[in-house]
Amino acid sequence: MTPLYLSAFFQNTGLTIILVGIIFYLIDHFNATLFQLGALSGIGAFVFMVGAASNRRFARRYSPKGLTLFGAALFILTSFSYPFLPTLFSVFWIYPIGSLAMGVFWPSLENWISQASESTSLKRSVGFFNLSWSPGQIIAPFLAGFLFERGRLLPIWVGILFLLPVVFLLAGFPVRPLEKETVSKIPSVKPGKFLIACWLANFAAWFSASIFRSLFPKYGLALGLSPSTIGAFLLLIGVGQVLFFIFLGRLEGWERPNFLFFWEVVAIFTVFAIAFTYHPILWAISFFLFGCFSGTAYSASLLVSLKETGPHGGGSSSHEAFIGLAICLGPIVGGGVGQLFDVRAPYVASGVVLTLILLIQRWLLRP
Repeated sequence: MTPLYLSAFFQNTGLTIILVGIIFYLIDHFNATLFQLGALSGIGAFVFMVGAASNRRFARRYSPKGLTLFGAALFILTSFSYPFLPTLFSVFWIYPIGSLAMGVFWPSLENWISQASESTSLKRSVGFFNLSWSPGQIIAPFLAGFLFERGRLLPIWVGILFLLPVVFLLAGFPVRPLEKETVSKIPSVKPGKFLIACWLANFAAWFSASIFRSLFPKYGLALGLSPSTIGAFLLLIGVGQVLFFIFLGRLEGWERPNFLFFWEVVAIFTVFAIAFTYHPILWAISFFLFGCFSGTAYSASLLVSLKETGPHGGGSSSHEAFIGLAICLGPIVGGGVGQLFDVRAPYVASGVVLTLILLIQRWLLRP
């Protein structure tokens, strides 16, 4: 299992360095606007969502090893091309291909971990998986800003160095594929109301997180912050995630609606604080608490998905598809309102979406 967890760490760290570095690169090299940045991230996320949603069919035909290797290799190839693209328009052609690769990679890796942990606790395996990919959220944004200050293409090359070990780790780890006859007999499981509430919470978390990742560099630069400072604020989201992954791994009975709703309310206050104030300490607390909410929503969504539907029942595919939908709509909505109003508007939109989803969840789970 260790190679799978290490693969998740290297993959998420490398891709985050590249994606944050690309945002800085597009702003500096092509003078990209808020709308263009939002549109690029939105298109890529839409392709990711389609790839993740389609992965349930691939999971019944191909082994998770083949699918994860394919996704990892394809993303490396697209990353190599960015320094050589002549126009912003050409980036719009390549970026979605990398997103499709990740739409195949992440659900397949989650299925692989679920399948390999049949003799152990699924909750424990999910906890280790979350702890393996989340450190990349801490170090990668800051590292991307730090590297960009020393060379605008440096984040891309360093990110690729993190991606290369993934192929070798996955290629050397065995997999026990289920027989095709067994897979074909696995029934489709209708998601329960709490699972739908968890998917919605995870959608809300990634909707806001995608706004931070895609548009916050522009907001921070408008306030006179350096790329390193911007990366440091984004880093705090990863810190909150990691600490809550550890905390939830030791906490019993946290998978309940009220616990999830509490952290959604906290997240609403944090995004409005970022939208209407600027104080370094308050912002640091807000980014950290938002990371706590993000860790709670992601853990609940993945754990309940695999518990209710199993590795081949479409649970991880739906889990990742909701993430893709959120990452698609977040930059588009945020970039649109930011272009119409000002650089604070995306975070107001984030707070409104969080509030609406909380109301929908309360209605869905009403007695």
